[in-house]
Amino acid sequence: MTIQSIFKTANDEFCRFSGITAMSRKMRINRIVSSLEQLDNRTLDDIGISRWQIKDRAQQIVDNDNTRTAA
Repeated sequence: MTIQSIFKTANDEFCRFSGITAMSRKMRINRIVSSLEQLDNRTLDDIGISRWQIKDRAQQIVDNDNTRTAA
């Protein structure tokens, strides 16, 4: 691991959860939660999500998306 990759990783992690990025993350999570909550239980079951998992799954979706774009 080079020093540049260490700095890039540290910067990505800082940007990922700081300031405007944190607000953007929260807004994206809220939009996904809102969309999923509008679905009926059968549709949620079809896509493999229980109603009680909606917020956790939304956070996973946003965090996985951020990880892919940072790499």
